Amino acid sequence: NNSIQLMALVCIISFIVIPEFSWLNVNGTRTESDGSEINFQIEHYTFILQHNYPLVENGTNVLGYTSSECTSEVDNIHNCNYRASLFNTLDSILSISIILCFMLILLAFRAEKYRRIIAIIFTLTLVVTMSSLLIFTALIDNALEADEPLIDTRQSVGSGCWMSSPIIWGNGNCVGTDNNGDIYSEEFTFSPGTTFYLILTCTSTLFLGLFTTIEPLLESRKISWTESMRNNWQVFAIIAIMIFLWRVNVLIT
Repeated sequence: NNSIQLMALVCIISFIVIPEFSWLNVNGTRTESDGSEINFQIEHYTFILQHNYPLVENGTNVLGYTSSECTSEVDNIHNCNYRASLFNTLDSILSISIILCFMLILLAFRAEKYRRIIAIIFTLTLVVTMSSLLIFTALIDNALEADEPLIDTRQSVGSGCWMSSPIIWGNGNCVGTDNNGDIYSEEFTFSPGTTFYLILTCTSTLFLGLFTTIEPLLESRKISWTESMRNNWQVFAIIAIMIFLWRVNVLIT
């Protein structure tokens, strides 16, 4: 089945290149106590954080997520290095998705014989891939808040009070103090990175594949994408409504 192989191949390529793209981007302006303004940009990747503080051409620096202030004794009381744990978990989940997609490519050579197995693995791939997206959107704000109190001196150059006022998508502002005790204020914008949209695209493709490829495969019949979407329009309407309500909730918050 060429359709299954193509969808699986798209997912494999996307998941392999994900470490090269950011999960979350932060763009903002810091106003110092003397009235001066500094523009900055933060990008969260799977294994590193890139910061441009202040925002200048060719001024990007790289930091890790692990803080030297997070000892085993502290970690028993306060869950620190949360970002490192979160992104490592997401990387492991996407690795499972790659294995499942590779199995789909092999099984699709004998799709008629293994159609039930293909349907099960295809559904598992969709669930696992979607879970990575849900885990990220649900926990990234908690990860930023948990890591902010215990960042070390090295990490402080790429941080700010925006870490204590995180939102997954939208604008915000905060007030904080620097290492010298001076007060500053920040206005910032959070936006999902390229990785978020890659996973969202793969999830959408797999979801549509359930109705356009897997269901007809189980019934040994052919169906077009247009006909499938027309027959299952209620499902897409529910998804659109859920996305709309989620965005309304974000804006109200």
